Amino acid sequence: MRLSIRYLFRKNLVYTLINIVGLAIGFASFLVAILYSADELSYDDFHPNANQIYRLVVDWDGDGIQRDWASSSVPVGQVGDGFIPEITQRVRIRKNPGTDLININDQSFYEPELLMVEPAFFNLFGFTLETGDKEKVLSDKYSIVLTQETAKKYFGNQNPIGQIIHYDGQFDLKVTGIARNPPTQSHIQFDCLLSFELLDEIFPKSRLDHWGQFDHYTYVRLAENTNVDLVESKMANYLSSQAPDWVSEKITLKLQPIKSIHLGSTRQSELSPNSNKAYYLVFMSAAVLILLVASINYVNLSYATYLSRSKEMAMKKILGATKSGLLKGLIIESALISLSAMLLALFIVNLTIAEIGQITGKGFGQFHTPSFIFLTLSIGLITGLISGIPPALSLIKIQNHMARLKSKPKSTMGHIMILIQLSVSSLLIMAMFAVTSQFNYLQNTSLGFNGARTLVIPIKDRSLNAGYQATVNEIKSISGVESASFSSTTPGTNNALTYTYSISGTDRNDIALTTVIADEFFYELYIIRLKAGRLPEVLAPGNEAQIILSQAAVDFLDLQEPIGKTVSGKIKGTIVGVVEDFQVNSLHSKVEPIIMFNYLPTLRFVSVKASNGFDEATIASLAKVWDGKYEKYPMEYSFLEDNNLKLYSYEQGVLNSIYILVTIAIFIAGIGLVGHATLLRRIKAREYSIRKILGASSWAILTGSVKRIIPLFLIGAVITAAIGYAGINSWLQSFAYRPSLGLSVIVIPLLVVFVLFLSIMGGLLLSQANKNPINYLKDL
Repeated sequence: MRLSIRYLFRKNLVYTLINIVGLAIGFASFLVAILYSADELSYDDFHPNANQIYRLVVDWDGDGIQRDWASSSVPVGQVGDGFIPEITQRVRIRKNPGTDLININDQSFYEPELLMVEPAFFNLFGFTLETGDKEKVLSDKYSIVLTQETAKKYFGNQNPIGQIIHYDGQFDLKVTGIARNPPTQSHIQFDCLLSFELLDEIFPKSRLDHWGQFDHYTYVRLAENTNVDLVESKMANYLSSQAPDWVSEKITLKLQPIKSIHLGSTRQSELSPNSNKAYYLVFMSAAVLILLVASINYVNLSYATYLSRSKEMAMKKILGATKSGLLKGLIIESALISLSAMLLALFIVNLTIAEIGQITGKGFGQFHTPSFIFLTLSIGLITGLISGIPPALSLIKIQNHMARLKSKPKSTMGHIMILIQLSVSSLLIMAMFAVTSQFNYLQNTSLGFNGARTLVIPIKDRSLNAGYQATVNEIKSISGVESASFSSTTPGTNNALTYTYSISGTDRNDIALTTVIADEFFYELYIIRLKAGRLPEVLAPGNEAQIILSQAAVDFLDLQEPIGKTVSGKIKGTIVGVVEDFQVNSLHSKVEPIIMFNYLPTLRFVSVKASNGFDEATIASLAKVWDGKYEKYPMEYSFLEDNNLKLYSYEQGVLNSIYILVTIAIFIAGIGLVGHATLLRRIKAREYSIRKILGASSWAILTGSVKRIIPLFLIGAVITAAIGYAGINSWLQSFAYRPSLGLSVIVIPLLVVFVLFLSIMGGLLLSQANKNPINYLKDL
């Protein structure tokens, strides 16, 4: 041990530091990836009996249009009311679209994370109460449970229990419990919990009893060792016996494990945004490749360093050292370097964990646990052993000690290792280009509408919707405002509705179509282009609805002459026009067939477009108009472009992480090249000196050395290009919309790495070729 430390940190300090720094950065990247992976895979794992908890989801086959819903209706959720004995618990949850208004004395708060839940909520899930009885806190219809953070926001240091909160301008609710803030590793997030029974006073019974109103979430717990397929078959029998024919014919109920939701669910109407498995795999693959690059760098430097120690090993064997003794000493050196690198990696991660958490949106609470520290040190030790054994064995395997004393080290294996490292770095850069290309494509591809300079205000009091035209005119009178519109949906934000219709000219009934309910101003504001017929005119009381179809709906319904066809279902009306397709969801899903009409009770948003954007004066004027119309509900607003971008926030976080990993990979590769080139200078010093004395120029010496490596580089480039193309092409298939894979994604990374290789290797070797040869031939 003492001799190993002396050699590493006295005789060979420079290469030891290069090894430690390169390996430490690779370790640090891999540790962050482990923390990220642990966070992603631990979602909803904190619930007791999590393996027995499922979400009841709906697969809807609407005559050729497949919709997979995360939500279900109230009647569908009643399948847990004793119809199936294997279901031992059932909890239904509702999250209102937009935000809910809370009033406390003279203060108003909008709460986007307010849930209505059944009383068994704290029994089924692992959320814990700081204050209150979990059996009783939600048993009263007019009760409310706050999280610790929300209670602090509402009441400061006062005791919140028993306080009265005014909800939605009509209900007085009593605070009955304080819950701990939900873990970040939960797809169910909340700030306030209300009783599910309160819905009876908010919505009419006809709506709550509607089988197709998918705006609730149903979670069940199954008895231990239950066959899930058996329960799903019993749910089908439940629909056949209890639901209308149109429901049992089109709906399939399935059970989705709660632990699979965050990383594996892409259903419509998710309770909260989930991760994307495709991006997660790219991130994890990149992290593993970083560790591989660092390990190869370590092996390569170790191999090259050991080559320069061949005479030392030969002398030790002549003096009686055994192979096992030499191997043990070399492996101890390797383990010391690896453990030192891991300790440095832990220090680096500890310094940067907060910033990394902000970039990735993770808390990384596992970092300070003893089990994680033990795991990291074990990884460091194992990596040192695995990486150190091959070069150590290659050094001690030669039998003829005298031949070794006279031998000149060869560097072919070092070249191969460096090229493998550069190939991995190229693959990482290709991955970065692919993810960047996909992300830019999602952000910049036309969605079929123009949402620039558009502000969106949620409507809290729909009783005033009948006066929408007067409100629009008043908003348009504000200086700088170009147009305004009332609608149920804002384009590109995943908040569209779905209803069923019957349409003349088709032989299908109860057709599920994405529904955009909008006034006559909507089309001009969002520049929705007309293809046939006309746009809706002013809605007159008592008149039938003027219906617009998108081109995708016309194609789906196979309507040869859609104008004049009649529609029944949510409303009754006549098709008057066809518009070009536009995206109501993000580009994670394909354009859907859309039906559009005006229906006052369902107008939920006001969109306002300004000619030159919104300054403080314009927003203040808008707020003044709003407060004059909706006295009880202060104006809350967001910008449509920001809402659209939020749907790609996960991609942005992964992309930021990929940028960091690629930078690290290039840095590690650069360290490897510097180390390898420096050792080549030592190995080639005499050869270069002799060739220079014989008349060779420095440039000729350099090109002669590089020519030996170029064939290996070209072979590696072809293999890397093939692997990169196949991998990226396969990954892109998981997206509904994706860019075409150009050659630049493959060629540019290879060129970048080749330039890096030539600049570092060529520069250092050229400097060696320019040195005075006499200095290296004195002992010949």
